[in-house]
Amino acid sequence: GEYDTLYAFSINGDNTRFKNNEIAIDGHEYVYGVNIGGNNIVADNNNITVNSDSNYVCAIQLNGPSTGSVSNNNITVTSPGVAYGIYSSGWSGVINANYTDNTVKADSNVVYDFELMGTNENVENNTIVASGNYTTGIATSTSNISIIGNNITANGDKLGTPTGGDSMFGSDNVG
Repeated sequence: GEYDTLYAFSINGDNTRFKNNEIAIDGHEYVYGVNIGGNNIVADNNNITVNSDSNYVCAIQLNGPSTGSVSNNNITVTSPGVAYGIYSSGWSGVINANYTDNTVKADSNVVYDFELMGTNENVENNTIVASGNYTTGIATSTSNISIIGNNITANGDKLGTPTGGDSMFGSDNVG
């Protein structure tokens, strides 16, 4: 459809273990790999590829209230509009999460490899590659955050007008 929204997985529940999965999803308007929420969540050792031919992609969206870890995942997101690798949405409740040893690659006009809006979040030892026109490795409004030992590459051309982006952070080139 014209404004379709696709999810490979949408999971809301405590003690969720999302491990060792191969996910590839292609769509048009809004395309999500994993939409997850709950306490004591583990998302580990997954290969997630999300593509849109039109607008918006997000590989992992963590919804509040949630606690848990996202680790050892290989994430690739591609879209002509806006791409998010990992997004934590604290609008509906507290998020306490650890993001460790992930490889996140995003290619789009506007890129946020990590956009985090939780309460307590740790981003450690990740490989982050943002490629596009306006690129951001990590954008955050998290209350308490630790960002330690990450390898961040943000390749942004900053040509023309952004095709979208987040109103909280704007669209620019930031590591």
